[in-house]
Amino acid sequence: MLRKAVPLYVYSFFMIMSVMVLFPLLPEIRGELNASYSEISVLVATLGLVRLLLAVPSGFIADRCGKKKILVGSAASAVLGLVLIGTAQGLVQMVLGRALIGASSILSTVSIVVILAGMAGPEHRGATLSMNNVAHNAGAIVAPVFAGLLARWVHWRLPLFVAAGLIVFGTIVMALSFREDGLSTRRAAKDAARDGVGRPSRTRREVVLRLAPLFALSLFVFFFRGGFRHTLLPLYGTDVLHIGVDTLGFYLGFTGVIAMLSIFVFGFVADRFGRLWVLVPSLGMVSAAGVALFLPSAANPFLVACLLLGLGSAINSMPNVLLADYVEPEVMGRVLGLNRVFADSGYFLGTLSVGALLDWFGFEIPVAMISAYALLTLVMVVVFMKGHGGEDRGGKSVA
Repeated sequence: MLRKAVPLYVYSFFMIMSVMVLFPLLPEIRGELNASYSEISVLVATLGLVRLLLAVPSGFIADRCGKKKILVGSAASAVLGLVLIGTAQGLVQMVLGRALIGASSILSTVSIVVILAGMAGPEHRGATLSMNNVAHNAGAIVAPVFAGLLARWVHWRLPLFVAAGLIVFGTIVMALSFREDGLSTRRAAKDAARDGVGRPSRTRREVVLRLAPLFALSLFVFFFRGGFRHTLLPLYGTDVLHIGVDTLGFYLGFTGVIAMLSIFVFGFVADRFGRLWVLVPSLGMVSAAGVALFLPSAANPFLVACLLLGLGSAINSMPNVLLADYVEPEVMGRVLGLNRVFADSGYFLGTLSVGALLDWFGFEIPVAMISAYALLTLVMVVVFMKGHGGEDRGGKSVA
């Protein structure tokens, strides 16, 4: 099964570059455009807004259309978006390019999760989906590092074109190696029901009660991700700690290294011991990352924050794992698409709100607020999981 998933992991590795390559370049873009923090946050948040608008349609597309066609089309959109940003002379064209990357991101993400969740049974789902996040974070390591170096040595536009070329290569590998199953998830679910191995039926109230807190978790996780990791952290490093763009790229790459290792380990932990053993420590470390920025300069607060963010990155895959544990295969794309509405709402709101707070108050208040916010998320998850009786090992529970 893992061998069959490798082309998708390769594709994920290169596709994440379209998103991550931008972040170490933000200070250079801001300086060239003479843009405010709020304007830069609009550029970053555009991706979240587009993903929010396309989340539900992408779920229907993933359920009904050929997956390989979706992935190839998503790659083409990402390449075009990178080229538009790389050739832009103003903020409007950059926002348009970022929007195309957002469309690419949501279509490819939902489709890959549907494919991988269908490949793996509950006992292997945590590891299978986590390995996709490992591939994501491997790409997140490479993208900011080479982006920072090329921006320092040549120009900030060059990394965007390099990322576009790498996406073309990754898509060719996927297209030549990946083969779709002959049966759709809808047909497979009907066959399972016919053979008496389908999941027990649930009332609509049971579904809503179970899914609503998981959607809320996605919103909370992505609010923090967009507001803290993708907006506040790189700007804090350059404007407060005066870290150069190349060094910033290495720091963000270091976060990806730690995240890759953490997600790999926690994916197996989730399958063996239960999902709660991943949710609680991951959210705890994410909460501590914001607090770390208040450490004295001698303690290298930026490095500590990056380390804690990397260790807590396993939380990013858990909403999809929990949802895939619960929903039937024939509607998985639609449920995951609906989940992305909440996730990308959080990303969009988190990014814009932090940008506005930076313009109004500077850095201290947003850092403190977002740290408290992550801690609140941790409390919410623990209360919810305990209230539903915990979970069994091996991914057998949907809690």
